[in-house]
Amino acid sequence: MIKKLILYFFSSKFVKNNIRLIGGTTIAQFLNFIFNIYLTRVYAPESFGEFSLYMSFISYFLICSALKLDIEIVKTENDTSNILLIRSLQSNLFFSFLSAMVFAIFRYFNLFNFGKLNSIWILLAFLIVFLQTSMQLFWMYCVKQQLFAFQGKIKIIEALLLNSFYVVFQKIQSLGLVLANFLTLIVTNIILIVRLKKSISFYDLSKNVLFSFEYLPLITIFRKQFYYMWQSILELLQVSLLTFYLSSDLAFLGYYSLAFRTLQVPFRLISMPLSQVFFSEIADRKRQKKPLRYLVLKTFFSLLVISLPIVLMILLKGPDLFSLVFGKDWAMAGTIAQVLLLWIITDFLKAPLMQILYVFNKQKWVSYALSLNILILILIMIVSNYWSLNYITSMWLISITQAIFISSIIFKAIKTTLQYEN
Repeated sequence: MIKKLILYFFSSKFVKNNIRLIGGTTIAQFLNFIFNIYLTRVYAPESFGEFSLYMSFISYFLICSALKLDIEIVKTENDTSNILLIRSLQSNLFFSFLSAMVFAIFRYFNLFNFGKLNSIWILLAFLIVFLQTSMQLFWMYCVKQQLFAFQGKIKIIEALLLNSFYVVFQKIQSLGLVLANFLTLIVTNIILIVRLKKSISFYDLSKNVLFSFEYLPLITIFRKQFYYMWQSILELLQVSLLTFYLSSDLAFLGYYSLAFRTLQVPFRLISMPLSQVFFSEIADRKRQKKPLRYLVLKTFFSLLVISLPIVLMILLKGPDLFSLVFGKDWAMAGTIAQVLLLWIITDFLKAPLMQILYVFNKQKWVSYALSLNILILILIMIVSNYWSLNYITSMWLISITQAIFISSIIFKAIKTTLQYEN
């Protein structure tokens, strides 16, 4: 009986597609972790700091570059999705140019220590924003066609290429990290284009993007999508504000970057797929007017139990673990990981429960809460700078306030569930 149930479960197309994509993502993350053990021994903390600062800057333009139309491509019919693809690529060109211009201004005035970055990074800003956005758009076109097995393989190829380029360019340090990302994006885009050439006429697409440029449709789409982009920017600010705050000490920023990335890997592997399944389940239960309380509490406490071993390891042996895995020069990253732990754990617990607020249309409340949180973060940084607090003390304040803020979201989600059932 159990064997039949297992076979039935894994015969589901939905389950197979998820296993293919999650499997590819898991292998890719594992490869990134293995390569990081070597890369942290050949790249200086300052190089990781410069790269982290640069990619944080790039991230803001990536939010707007496709006008959040990548999801719409999946939802619409083929004719409409082709039009959306043209509009999003036209928008991509504009925001790619804008990123290069803004980066040049930041570098000229040495804002956030950008003066230390190589001038070739101005051109690379344009290319990386454009290639990253086009890759995301083609990726979502693959999702539309349910090419999940292909996408799982792409994730693995991408990780192998990126890390191999990191090794090849280690002699030029931070510039090598940027070039590795640039070249990986070129290869990944080519692979996606080859796979989609039967579905998309790339000659016609290029011609339409370049020669049928219309400003009014783009402005209309921008206004329509502004709320979604603004909320994404607020969520990004939550993380990247600290990156810009630490930019005066690029070596310390490198330690922070490694600590943050390392902590996120195990939790994201669990929380991201779980959040998607949880979202589907609670939306379905709400439509059918079924109770949600048991599912919500079960999910919350399951995540809490899963997180405990990682929490204990980092709390007890953080610096020693980072020294052992990444090299003795990275003990400081282990100390920072201990400071960030409270923030990362509460964020891990929040990830699936956040979907409750979207199901019950509480996006406006989330937006206001995020705005207030950003103001609090800025205030902490101003106070820390005024009182000349060291970075570790400032990060403790930020980690604690972030944990309190995220806890308020968890409380709001649970309260919303209870109100729904009463």
